[in-house]
Amino acid sequence: MWKNMTIGKKIAAGFTFLIFVAVLLGSVAVYNMHNVSEHATELANAYVPEVAVANEIERHSLLTMFAMRGYGLSEDTAYLQQGRAHLKDVDKSLADAHTLASQQSLLKKLKERLPVVEKNVDEYERLVEVTVKHIDAMTKLRTDMHAQAEEFMKNARAFLENQTQTMKKELADDELSYEKKVERLHKIAMADEIVEAGDTAVLAAAESQAERNPKIMEEGAEHLNSVFIVVDNLRKITKQEENLKQLDQIRHTAKAYQKEMHELLEHWLELQKTNEIRAKAAQEVLLAAKEVSLAGIEQTKEIANDAMTSLNRASTVMIFGLIAATLFGAAAAFFIAKGIITVLQRVCSQMDEGAGQVASAATQVSQASEQLAQGAAEQASSVEETAASLEEVSSMSKQNADNANQAATIAGTVASVSQRGVGSMSEMQTAITAIKGAADETGTIIKTIDEIAFQTNLLALNAAVEAARAGDAGKGFAVVAEEVRNLAQRSAAAAKETAAKIQRSRDLADKGVSVSQEVAKALAEIKTNSDNTLNLVKEIAAASDEQSKGVSEINSAVTQLDQVSQQNSAVAEESAAAGEELLSQAKMMEDTVRELSHLVNGAKADTAHHAKKGVTKQHHAVAHIETKQPPKGNGVSKPAQARKNVVKTAKPEDIIPLETQDYGPF
Repeated sequence: MWKNMTIGKKIAAGFTFLIFVAVLLGSVAVYNMHNVSEHATELANAYVPEVAVANEIERHSLLTMFAMRGYGLSEDTAYLQQGRAHLKDVDKSLADAHTLASQQSLLKKLKERLPVVEKNVDEYERLVEVTVKHIDAMTKLRTDMHAQAEEFMKNARAFLENQTQTMKKELADDELSYEKKVERLHKIAMADEIVEAGDTAVLAAAESQAERNPKIMEEGAEHLNSVFIVVDNLRKITKQEENLKQLDQIRHTAKAYQKEMHELLEHWLELQKTNEIRAKAAQEVLLAAKEVSLAGIEQTKEIANDAMTSLNRASTVMIFGLIAATLFGAAAAFFIAKGIITVLQRVCSQMDEGAGQVASAATQVSQASEQLAQGAAEQASSVEETAASLEEVSSMSKQNADNANQAATIAGTVASVSQRGVGSMSEMQTAITAIKGAADETGTIIKTIDEIAFQTNLLALNAAVEAARAGDAGKGFAVVAEEVRNLAQRSAAAAKETAAKIQRSRDLADKGVSVSQEVAKALAEIKTNSDNTLNLVKEIAAASDEQSKGVSEINSAVTQLDQVSQQNSAVAEESAAAGEELLSQAKMMEDTVRELSHLVNGAKADTAHHAKKGVTKQHHAVAHIETKQPPKGNGVSKPAQARKNVVKTAKPEDIIPLETQDYGPF
């Protein structure tokens, strides 16, 4: 099938395949670059903001927890103000998360966990107010307890002092009985028990709050029950009204102090429960924010892997496609060039040999023309017909030159198309560079996350330092600060790992830029080859133009030969022999033209050539018989008449059938 194709179809098939491969490779590259661009857009607009807002919620929640824990431990309102400020930041981050979730339909995890976070944040805010309520109540109770303790101790010591003074007086009174003195001493001992019980209760209250142990305060409150027993026993043996009032006041203040201790314990225990519930709500918020952040990071990893796969696939397809196109182009160029050069070399050799023999035969005809008197008229007629045929051949040569010019125009169009292909590849290279820029911007965002983790680590270190300064009271806060520091270091490690993977994506984008530059270079080489082809076709057109001029000059020479042939008088036998030689060379020329026609027009030219070949053989047979007969009549022989009939039936386009449509595909 390849051998039967015309030269135009062969060249067109080769260039068509190369253009198809170039378009296919460009389409694959554009498709994969489009996928990478979409993935980069999802990262920049959806998943990276998702991770950022989740980290903001988590960070502000942790700061709120630390502030509220500090408020619970120190009851300093500065911590409360900080906690409320951080709660506002949490609400703002939640609003940003709502906005992001409504704008990006891809963030399913964020939409799923937002209601849980909002519910726990609302619960946390409510528990903050409950905490404030309990702490305010405890502060008031401590003030009241302090006042009651002072009043209690004041009355108890006053009663003890009164009994001591009375005892001193009774000791000086020798008339007072021993039993009375012992009774006074017993009152002093019981008064001392009251003072000791009061001191124990006050110390227990202070110690329990210092050590954060409600059990100590509960035991201290139980010590006050012994005060009531001692007061009752003292009332039984006390007669003076002033002392009875003191005992009643002691009972009243002890009862009030014990009640306030129980109320303080009640608020304290409720505060501890509230702290536990509040911490649980905060942990739920942190867990949800962590899940959203991890989901965003996981999606970022998946998108980065997909982008890397697309780039690898595009690189593989383009490399193998370019190799296949190069091999096919080289093979097609080799076979087309080899086929054309081989045929043209053989045609040129045979035409050169035939031209020599035709020149020799023409010399014999010239020498014999002096002896051909009777055949002069016949030869003049033949020369006239030959001139007409050469004129038609000249017309055909002009048409061939026009066709070559049209081929040059089409080759110029192919060069223009190659130029546009180079421009398209340049645009694709620009798009890959833009994708690389997007990867660089993503790396900047990860760097920002790393800086946030670093600042959190510094904050944790400062908190640990402050906790160390606080001594034993800051031990719990130091543990929390250490946990915050660990979380910050883990966040920094995750950010560093993500930055490394994004750097790998940037390296792959650089590789895509390099590959696109190589493709652009290959397209530039294709354009250079198209320009070379255009130059060759232009040279062919110029050669055809020169050939047309040469044929015109031959036509003029034949016209002059027609004038000289009027004087020709040659021997018929020698003219016939020379004619036979010319016919033999004409046959060889016919075979050569058939090969050239087969190269240009393909197998269809062979059928037309075989049909003409039968007519030519008949002409040869008639010429061979008639040239041996002497000329008769008016000097025009039958062979001349036969040749005249054959020449009139043959047209130039049948001899060398080169038509414009053969160059159409090229």
